[in-house]
Amino acid sequence: MILLHTAVNKAADPQQEALQRIRRFLDTWEPTVKRVVVGGRDENNASYKDIRTALLSGEIPQQLFLQWQQKYAMYVVDALQPVWDAAFESAAKEVENSREGFLFDSFAPAVKKWTENRAADFVTSCSLETKKGIKAALKRTVYHEEIGVDELAKVIRPMIGLTRPQVVANQNYYNRLLGSNVKPRKAAEQAIRYAERQHRYRAQMIARTETAMAYNQAEYEVIRQAQRAGYMGHTVKIWCTAADERTCSTCHSLDGKRCEVKSDFTLQVKIKDDLLASSTIGRVPPAHPHCRCTLLYEEVEEPDLSYISSTQLSETSSKKITQITDETIEDIPLVQVPGYSKQECIEIQKQHKILLRESKENNAGHEVSFAFSKDFSRIEKSFGSEKDAYANISGLGEDVFVMHNHPRNSSYSTQDLTFLISNDEVKVLTIVTNSGKIEALVKTDSYDKEKTITMFIRIFNPLLDNRSKNTYNKAVAKFIAKASKEGLLQWITSIS
Repeated sequence: MILLHTAVNKAADPQQEALQRIRRFLDTWEPTVKRVVVGGRDENNASYKDIRTALLSGEIPQQLFLQWQQKYAMYVVDALQPVWDAAFESAAKEVENSREGFLFDSFAPAVKKWTENRAADFVTSCSLETKKGIKAALKRTVYHEEIGVDELAKVIRPMIGLTRPQVVANQNYYNRLLGSNVKPRKAAEQAIRYAERQHRYRAQMIARTETAMAYNQAEYEVIRQAQRAGYMGHTVKIWCTAADERTCSTCHSLDGKRCEVKSDFTLQVKIKDDLLASSTIGRVPPAHPHCRCTLLYEEVEEPDLSYISSTQLSETSSKKITQITDETIEDIPLVQVPGYSKQECIEIQKQHKILLRESKENNAGHEVSFAFSKDFSRIEKSFGSEKDAYANISGLGEDVFVMHNHPRNSSYSTQDLTFLISNDEVKVLTIVTNSGKIEALVKTDSYDKEKTITMFIRIFNPLLDNRSKNTYNKAVAKFIAKASKEGLLQWITSIS
């Protein structure tokens, strides 16, 4: 839960409210994740033929295991992506609804990196557990004179996806039944039912852990973006534990602990007699599987919102043009533009520097625009006034790359968006601000001009009677976010 400075003294019991919010989120998404995990198991499991081969050889062929892992990886990402999206959307609203102008960037590198890493870590962890479980099943299976390899495969297949301890428990149960003179087929049926119960328990654990992790990580990323953009001041985070009979000693010890947003939570753990060691828990919950903890973010100092307008003002405003310095030109960042090689991106960085140099030395810091052919072999230049200069793109062919500077450091204008959408030849439109920040809008392979125009009209037409700069800037941000989410455009920025 994110508690902004103006609401700190108004909240009756903020820690309890934080716990109630994560509970509502868990109640909403846990059943879906659990259902997907259980329902997709048969679809992604190994075949009976695979298990029979493993039984006869005594081990799992590496290539076979890699195939299972790849199928499972694709399945997991499809299953968890809606949970991640919902978590980030929920957290973003906590700040967006209170701090006008803030818009969470769900495509920021940090967000993308976390989702990619989480998917990879989850698949790797589950795959290792599955591999250990299968090995345990193969090793501990008791051959009986009345049951052959094909029947054993039917016993083992339902165990795929269980952890090693679960498999061992299931195999012990199965072997005890055989030892008690239960018919092999009857023992197999009971072991399979036991495996189903184990799978439901494991699915519940996965659903709880992954849903809680998404919720807590989403709030953390929203806070980071809001602070970097200047929409939140000094903030601390407080660990909140559900204080009931199910609370473990670790979470009980963490309850109420405070630390800075970027810091890890730590605990002093006794390792021998009176000897203590520091144990790192991490930046956000969960502290362990099934953990129900969350964080309360408390803004202890309000931000200085006065400077934020510098990134929201239109280029036609009365704000002074930012003077371009040699240091700014030298520090222009290298940005990875989708669809362009590293060498091409280095060339783009070089041209951004040249463009700012041209603006500084030959155009009084006003707008300059370069347009390049697809292979960067041809270039057109345009020198404008304080706003909206676009180089001539005729004759440059398709997939034209256009760049221009914004003297007052604003983001994209409605004119920029119109230029990009209306010109089929233009593939990329970048901004290099006079302060050295880079933004790029790239038409994706799924770009649909008609759909994009419709989206533009629906967002901007209602504003015809409200032409305030702030309203238009918010609409631009909304359009970029929506077009990105729909896969029509890709937005890249050096600010993130």
